[in-house]
Amino acid sequence: MRVIKILAALALVFALAALAASCDSTDEEPNGGPLRTEPDLTGTIASVQPIGDNGVAGTVLVEAVVATEDGERTDKYVVTVKDDTPVFEQDGDDFDRISFGELAVGQQARVWFDGPVRESYPLQADAQQITVLEGSETTEVSLGDEVSLAVGQSASITGEDLEIKFRQVVGDSRCATDVVCIWEGEVTVGVEITDAGSTQLMTLTQPGPRETYSTKTYTEYTLTFKVQPYPEAEVQISMEDYRLLLTISR
Repeated sequence: MRVIKILAALALVFALAALAASCDSTDEEPNGGPLRTEPDLTGTIASVQPIGDNGVAGTVLVEAVVATEDGERTDKYVVTVKDDTPVFEQDGDDFDRISFGELAVGQQARVWFDGPVRESYPLQADAQQITVLEGSETTEVSLGDEVSLAVGQSASITGEDLEIKFRQVVGDSRCATDVVCIWEGEVTVGVEITDAGSTQLMTLTQPGPRETYSTKTYTEYTLTFKVQPYPEAEVQISMEDYRLLLTISR
């Protein structure tokens, strides 16, 4: 009888340990807060399709600009959002829970996948969580003036039918300060240019040295830019901290 009691007590201990481990394995903050790990996908919502059936709230089409050796390409993902999928709106360090119905075309979205991506065109995935950046702002500037844009913000050029939006950070491999690197690295960002009602995507790439600006030509305009902050050793740059310093001139 004593042996049975000891075995039962050990079984209870192991069960409680397993339960504690399962509780600690989540990346969420206490009380069901938002995920703070790096997302699987960062891009712009191109369409929203409500469903409201079989536990599925709907789908969103997310477009992400990806740098390639030949320039850039746009990857498209159809992301399924279930009724119980957490959706957040982020404003700085603040997160507000929102409904699927509040997702809108043009929002900058960060998506965490639940399970593998299904190979198709567009690619398909289920969302574990979606976080969108709070509203996009447009700043009006003149040719030759520098503007600082956060992800999701736009610059409208006075007297020109031209607007540029900082859509996303495609990749950042710049060699951090106080680190010796074989390659200086580079940072690539995706922008959306609306010119006379026509919209196209473009990537801007800046090499590692942090004090230099880079340039790129678009039709008769010259884009002079720099991406901040510069990476520091063992410091993670969050998406909301990135700034695109941009000057547009003829």
